[in-house]
Amino acid sequence: MSDEQPQIEVFKPEQVAKRSGIYRADHRRHREAQEVTVLAGERFPSCPGCTYGVNYTLIHPAAYIYGNT
Repeated sequence: MSDEQPQIEVFKPEQVAKRSGIYRADHRRHREAQEVTVLAGERFPSCPGCTYGVNYTLIHPAAYIYGNT
């Protein structure tokens, strides 16, 4: 048995999403975290308030969202 925690992948604005799903957007200081839907192949958006200070983590992967290929 291993005590290692699974690695959580963190994405930055302008990176391309590998999977479709609902991502948690954690902002620097100016607002609470929020949930955003991102489709595989789309770029993660920047935030007008913190520009590139937002990080994204996948919280609910989606097997299929309309428009996925």
